[in-house]
Amino acid sequence: MHYCYIIYSQSADRFYIGETNNFSRRIAEHNNHIFRSSFSIIANDWCEYMIIELPNIKVARTMERRLKKMKSRKLIERLKINDTFRTSFLNEITSEWVLVPMRRDEPK
Repeated sequence: MHYCYIIYSQSADRFYIGETNNFSRRIAEHNNHIFRSSFSIIANDWCEYMIIELPNIKVARTMERRLKKMKSRKLIERLKINDTFRTSFLNEITSEWVLVPMRRDEPK
């Protein structure tokens, strides 16, 4: 499993969007400033806002890029509080990556 996550810093009043296969490790890295060039270095009080479980890294990275590209606080807040909107948004992203089983020809 992979995750697209949104974390929030109260002291900075900012959101950060990322992807990982281990959220607890990753949020500790944000709060301990492991990645010096990361935007998240602006604070050390990051906490979980939302975690979206996805089937693989490709889908998680697609979700992360889409959310970052939109740069919308209102969208992030709407994803959290509106189940119908969240489901629709996730279905749109994941439908691009649905695996269709290959059909095998019947033996002749």
